[in-house]
Amino acid sequence: LAYLVVEMFQQYAESCVVVLSDSKWVKAAERDWKNASIRPGRIVGSIKELLKPAGFGQKTKAGKPKVVIVSQPGTAALGELEPYAEELGSAAVVVLLNPRKEPEGYFTAFTLQDNPHPDWAGGLLFQAHPGLWVLGAAGNSGAVKVHGTSNRRPTLDEIDAGFEKVSGDTNWFSGGGAAAALRRRSGAPSEEAATLS
Repeated sequence: LAYLVVEMFQQYAESCVVVLSDSKWVKAAERDWKNASIRPGRIVGSIKELLKPAGFGQKTKAGKPKVVIVSQPGTAALGELEPYAEELGSAAVVVLLNPRKEPEGYFTAFTLQDNPHPDWAGGLLFQAHPGLWVLGAAGNSGAVKVHGTSNRRPTLDEIDAGFEKVSGDTNWFSGGGAAAALRRRSGAPSEEAATLS
């Protein structure tokens, strides 16, 4: 995902810093980006490393970055990033990729989550800001079918109820399965079982 975001900001590639939360990812990214036509100015393994000046021989423009891409930041990393992001102000864009928790003051610009409910295998949850949240699942043909939309992110209970409703669809028009790729995981309680007990 970081590769795609760097491409989105390719005109600022030299002024772009990518923060990956694992040293193995940093090594892999450096190897993969080494001869790429579009690559970030710096790739670092932590926010603390981001705050250090670029080392000798690193190909970066002088000054502060214009784009900071942080992959999978946890609570501690977000705490370290906050004062730096405030210091950069509107002179830079800070992109958080798959944060473990959405921090205050940020909003989700794009979401595509497979298996959005722990009790269900299959299904997708999608949203591109400022659009609607979309819940879907693959049908018999393999194409994803939209089964519901909402102005806000659906709760797990709402996702469960929606999947329960469409998983039993045997309508002739849907080809005997509007959500053929959707199934309840073994050991997960079904709505029907909960009503019987």
